[in-house]
Amino acid sequence: MVVRLRSAMLILTACGRLSFDVSFDGATNDVPNRIFITDTLTAGNFGGVAFADQVCADEARLASLTGTFIAFVSDATTSARDRIEGSRGWVRVDGTPIGDTPASMFDSLAIFGTANQTASGALLSGTSTWTGTDPRASPSANCVGWISNSASQDGDGNSVLNATFAGGNIQTCDLARRFVCLEVGHVATVVPRSVAGRIAFVSRMNRSTAINVTNADAICATEASTAGLPGMYKVALATTTTTIASRFTIDTRSWVRVDGTLIAAASDMFSGARDYDSVVNQHADGTYDNVAFWTGVSTAPDAASLLADTCVDWASVAASNAGTRGVSATANRLEMWRNSSNACDSTFHFLCMEE
Repeated sequence: MVVRLRSAMLILTACGRLSFDVSFDGATNDVPNRIFITDTLTAGNFGGVAFADQVCADEARLASLTGTFIAFVSDATTSARDRIEGSRGWVRVDGTPIGDTPASMFDSLAIFGTANQTASGALLSGTSTWTGTDPRASPSANCVGWISNSASQDGDGNSVLNATFAGGNIQTCDLARRFVCLEVGHVATVVPRSVAGRIAFVSRMNRSTAINVTNADAICATEASTAGLPGMYKVALATTTTTIASRFTIDTRSWVRVDGTLIAAASDMFSGARDYDSVVNQHADGTYDNVAFWTGVSTAPDAASLLADTCVDWASVAASNAGTRGVSATANRLEMWRNSSNACDSTFHFLCMEE
């Protein structure tokens, strides 16, 4: 019955009658597993893995999603990662690729999109989940075995716009958060959905000396050339006289990662309020890495920056001066460009973008 339903969905998709594009895997003749975020919110005293599993099963059923869905939640005796081992390939309910194997997702950080969609297809932002695991999917803080809703106890989870759904965003147990639900039982290879566009990547080299914009441009160009990337590259670094947006010609080309995953449409990268389609967490050689990078952004990449946010226009590496940094691990536009203000002796990377 499930096979017939999935086959029908594939035919309808080909005819343009469904919006998602779950596809068969040529090697296994199977379809990917789905992943979604619950509508249900709860404090950290929800009782344990069994309750979270039931929420996932109930919401999948209400959305007419067939298959077996479990919650990505760990406790003292249960490993969320172990529970999905043996399955392979996950996509959102709209078909957006999320990841291939547990090893690639959690050990190599190869996540292809944001897991921020509910079972009914709604896209979420500004909300987070309980998982009880860290970014590598190892057991972590779990609100004392998921029995505490105290502001003095902690539980791990993550923002739905972050680079991994596993965890790394510890919050107090009184906070209402959601669950990540993963389908299990299917084995299908999932790869990034590659689109044409201008490439953005994070540098391997970091700023440990008074590297200015010109020096950083050279670093970006060198790393791109070494990796064999096409085009010319500059650093996304603001000064008091030059915005990041003004350093790049805005045309019709979208911005993509090295693996071709869409980051943002051309008009959305530097202006507007829309969150990004994915995160910028690849180096030029294609490896995935969640790092911080200097930006100098005071409010937005298309707005003027203050001297206090640019390490004195990148002339300083003194602890007494400050600059703003962004992070590669989020699709939240504000956090990506201005995550925090840090002393200029900090050693962060650079965001490199194709001209």
